[in-house]
Amino acid sequence: MTSPSSLPRRLLFAEDEARILSALTAILSTWGWEVIPVRDGQAALDVLRGENPPRIALLDWNMPGVDGLEVCRVARELHPLEPPYLIMLTGRGGREDLIAGLEGGADEYLAKPIDTDELRARLQAAWRLVELQAKLTNQLHQLTELPLVNEIVGGDAPGLRQTLRLCMATFSEALTIAEVPRHLRIALRTCRGLCEEALGDSVPADDQD
Repeated sequence: MTSPSSLPRRLLFAEDEARILSALTAILSTWGWEVIPVRDGQAALDVLRGENPPRIALLDWNMPGVDGLEVCRVARELHPLEPPYLIMLTGRGGREDLIAGLEGGADEYLAKPIDTDELRARLQAAWRLVELQAKLTNQLHQLTELPLVNEIVGGDAPGLRQTLRLCMATFSEALTIAEVPRHLRIALRTCRGLCEEALGDSVPADDQD
């Protein structure tokens, strides 16, 4: 469990073109990022599988061996509770490519040649989301560790039971909205599960990513 204040500003950058990798790594470093540069998708996965992986990744789509889209897919599986923020870099500009990248697990899509001002703005926005995600994760851990979680609310507290049921219904309804970000979906499912435990009820798992 990592608190937002202790998160290192580390960034994975995977790009098979040495010139782009070197130039952007230098720029990112001047912006205060600790950059981990790699030349292919397999090396990117090795970093993401390591201890304390970076929370943001810039991934070239077209790389030898494992491409950026596959890195996105595996990264989601490796860290389902706190996935890295994934920005896909590519020369592809078609609508179909954009949809494929986002459906493949990317959070952002940045076309080449890279506009450095846009990249910097995207990274700043991404880091705000990473910090929010870390804060939510900490709060969820605190909730699940509370002793009342394991106590079922009995029939002698009808008002509380009704409130918990309303909360469950609200969480379930929110989870049907496709635009809800992944980190908020995790928070909603966890809170709904806590209500379920307190009531001794069960709900269908119809909203898994």
